[in-house]
Amino acid sequence: MIVGYILWGQDNGSDMFSDSDTLMEVRKCSKCGFRVDYRQMNNLFRIKRKAYHLSFTYDNIAISSLRFKEFCNRNNYRNVLFKERERSPGFYQLLIQDSTIPFSARLIEDYCHACGQYRTVVGPKADTEAFELPLVDGSYQSDLLFGGRMGKHDNPLTPVFIVSPVTKGKLHCEGFRNLIFEPIEK
Repeated sequence: MIVGYILWGQDNGSDMFSDSDTLMEVRKCSKCGFRVDYRQMNNLFRIKRKAYHLSFTYDNIAISSLRFKEFCNRNNYRNVLFKERERSPGFYQLLIQDSTIPFSARLIEDYCHACGQYRTVVGPKADTEAFELPLVDGSYQSDLLFGGRMGKHDNPLTPVFIVSPVTKGKLHCEGFRNLIFEPIEK
């Protein structure tokens, strides 16, 4: 049985925060030095590739188009939040609030006691034992934050986005392209 789908998008050739952004202070842990909040917005952000309705920055921040936002609003996905991008009209930082699915990771390394995050969390796997039926129509996120922060790259750890089988069908019917659906099977 397919419980739901991990939803991936294309990369949009942009960084939410880059070394050239000198006007925006990124919140970092005083001990490990890594970014601590993937929800932090950069008002100077400009999306480079505008062809995708759901895409991700190089530093793993989800960006949606106006059309994707309107789709979510029409379907009453109230837990999907959209933060308008001032310098990229028609594009929004996409966040899921609440609605978490339990996940585990293949590899977790280097816990920081100061900020409560890890340097690396990779290999997302949904813990499907609690599911008797597929997820109901809607969007969800993992309860763990995933990613790897290696070398000079300071990417925040971010949740994995999940949609129900019904939502996947609606996205296909709506004609959204370049979305990647990874099945979560029980």
